[in-house]
Amino acid sequence: PSASDPEVLPKLGLENRPYVICVGRIEHAKGALGLVDFWRTLKSRSATDHRLVLMGSPGIEIGSDDDVLVASEVSDQAKWSLLPNAGFLISPSALESFSLVLFEAWAAGIPVLVNANCETTRSHVAEAEGGLWYRNYPEFEVAVERLTANGAIRDRMATKGKRYTEANYGWDKLISRFMEFCEHVA
Repeated sequence: PSASDPEVLPKLGLENRPYVICVGRIEHAKGALGLVDFWRTLKSRSATDHRLVLMGSPGIEIGSDDDVLVASEVSDQAKWSLLPNAGFLISPSALESFSLVLFEAWAAGIPVLVNANCETTRSHVAEAEGGLWYRNYPEFEVAVERLTANGAIRDRMATKGKRYTEANYGWDKLISRFMEFCEHVA
């Protein structure tokens, strides 16, 4: 994590309300519309007081309201202020080849909820034991309820995700892999 900005939470009205976060391009192909639809359905059926924060560059129009906040013009510092204070990260995309934001969430100390139709993110979550996944709305609702209601499970997943990130993608591991690659090429 890089430096954070302490003014971000008050500026976005998030200092006194729990929230979950989705970081990345806000567009249909990345699952943003489906996520917003699922979130609004959840809010109509559930007593959760969490707000969904979509942080990223919007390619589609999604309006902010009491349940969904679109934060489109935010810095990297803002991201590092928002991530550790979120209950968890949601990655709704079914089309990811790696998903750096999962590892950023784990590095920030929060678990993740991913779209099970994305083999890459689902595999990382399963290996890390750092979150949950969903295939449809009923599974989404159960996963969100579990992550918002059970702090012990959420903390255990966050810890496992952070451990997985450090063990597999920490600087020491990356430098070692790069050096092995260079030696192999030479």
